[in-house]
Amino acid sequence: MRRVSVDIGGTFTDCFVVWDGKYIEAKALTTHHNLALGFNEALSKAYHVLGLELEEILSQVDSVRYATTLGTNALIEHKGPKIGMLVTAGYEATVPCPVPAATAKAWTTWASRTCPMPSARFRWYWRT
Repeated sequence: MRRVSVDIGGTFTDCFVVWDGKYIEAKALTTHHNLALGFNEALSKAYHVLGLELEEILSQVDSVRYATTLGTNALIEHKGPKIGMLVTAGYEATVPCPVPAATAKAWTTWASRTCPMPSARFRWYWRT
């Protein structure tokens, strides 16, 4: 298995690489002005430990998993940038929150949460 996993957090960007039975952890400072810089630095540290080049990693990797705790926190804390949403007129009710297919208990738990949605003034509808 050849897998790259990266999580961008508020302070650090963590990278975990599984490569042919080797497990490599790497860490870099999160670069808030350009998240790709911290991502690439953490990945660079990992592939250097493996003695590989970036091109080898990217051309031979089975999967890349990317998460951003930084983004999740911004949604939860309502501290992210203003966003807008375009929805086809007549389908407004299908948008509010994605609901995972699960048991009734899980649905009840999920439905009780608030969904981070753009306020009404940032939602636009169009007709097809």
